[in-house]
Amino acid sequence: MDLLQKLLKADMNVKKEVFIKRLDSNITVSSFTNDDYEHIQERCTFYEGKGNKRTKQVDTQKARHMLIAKCLVEPNLNSKEALESTGSMEAYEVVKKVFLPGEQELIENAIGEISGFVDGEVDADDVKN
Repeated sequence: MDLLQKLLKADMNVKKEVFIKRLDSNITVSSFTNDDYEHIQERCTFYEGKGNKRTKQVDTQKARHMLIAKCLVEPNLNSKEALESTGSMEAYEVVKKVFLPGEQELIENAIGEISGFVDGEVDADDVKN
């Protein structure tokens, strides 16, 4: 099978379990699409200043929380129970209320890995050369 055929047939919905020590349980995350990425970037972008001094800013923490909420398969933070019990309007708000910062980073790294941002076959020395 040539490379083009592999790309055309490759599964874009990759899932992975992540162990959360504090919960003594696994959660399940999935990869995200280009459309998901663009939507999150759009929702997290804002502008500061006026005229020539206007600059584009991205709320990176909100983007992190939205990414986790979008890719978290189990548990489902979009459930009525999760939203009501945390007093949240959207799932990304639940993320910051139920996961510690280190857990969020662990989850985000797993999502990045299965979404193609991390390749275990390349190390930092290979990139430098």
